[in-house]
Amino acid sequence: MDKAKQYIEEILGESITILSVKPKELGSVLPFYMTEMYSFCKLQMMNNSLLLFEPKHKDDFSILQLSKHQELIEEKLHCKSAVVLQEIERFQRQRLIEKRVQFIIPGKQIFLPFWLIDLKEGNNHKRQKRESLSPAAQMMLIWYLLDNKNQIDFSSTSLQDLAKHFEYSPMTITKATNELASHELCEIKTDGKQKFIDFQQNKQELWHKAESYLINPVLKTIFVDHLPNRISHILSNFSALSEYSEMNPSSQRYYAIDKTVFYGLEKTGEFKNSNDQEGKYCIEVWKYNPEKFMEIVINDEFAVDPLSLYLSMKGNPDERTEYAFENLIDHIW
Repeated sequence: MDKAKQYIEEILGESITILSVKPKELGSVLPFYMTEMYSFCKLQMMNNSLLLFEPKHKDDFSILQLSKHQELIEEKLHCKSAVVLQEIERFQRQRLIEKRVQFIIPGKQIFLPFWLIDLKEGNNHKRQKRESLSPAAQMMLIWYLLDNKNQIDFSSTSLQDLAKHFEYSPMTITKATNELASHELCEIKTDGKQKFIDFQQNKQELWHKAESYLINPVLKTIFVDHLPNRISHILSNFSALSEYSEMNPSSQRYYAIDKTVFYGLEKTGEFKNSNDQEGKYCIEVWKYNPEKFMEIVINDEFAVDPLSLYLSMKGNPDERTEYAFENLIDHIW
């Protein structure tokens, strides 16, 4: 199920939670043979849930059987469900789609039409009130706000060149630029075939105007007792805040890592005995690359940029944290 969780997070760009479901919890509702045939867990995201079931034995299923079992699960438990499968033939995937069986094949394909519709409808009111910026749009905006030496002159740097610098595709940067413009955070200037971003507003005013659209950069967190050798030690959370303020360092050590780097290291088994509860080090997996900002942010330690740090800890009930951020944000301008 961990692979399914990782795959969905990569596809949707959102952090999700997996809760285990014991067979005895379903025994009074589902037939005994089904609780013996499948492993169950519950996936939660955006206040929505999806019951995942995975055959305990790789070859112990048929397409027709999966279709009937999914119908029974949803009828008895009154929930949306999806089957998690490993390697299956292409024609089998097509048959599952024809039967409208929701499924996840980690690293290969995801087919969740009914659940994604529920997700969209369940959050329509939220999206109508406020549409958050994408990670790429937020990254460019924060760079502009912190780039006091004007290393990038957005008004004279084409979107094509911005894509190379921020290591995104030209299409992603174009979409991100349109997002910024739609929220009236910038204007788009055209010179022939080239397009440019024009931030005309005062930086402090722009920050306050944009803040309600900005996202928490942390996708998820894991805990480990040993750090991989091939990881940049970029301090985050309380470890970074102590570098920007007079707060004492936390006994827990926090580090930030780009999600692409994280999944690459995870794939090669670099994170030993990782879990989501405790460990010597807490690794925050970020939606955009925190290391990129080291080109413009100078501090005594290798720490994430202060604006992203604030967004990652925003809402922390600790009064000392709130006071530290008030001073930190005020001093940026």
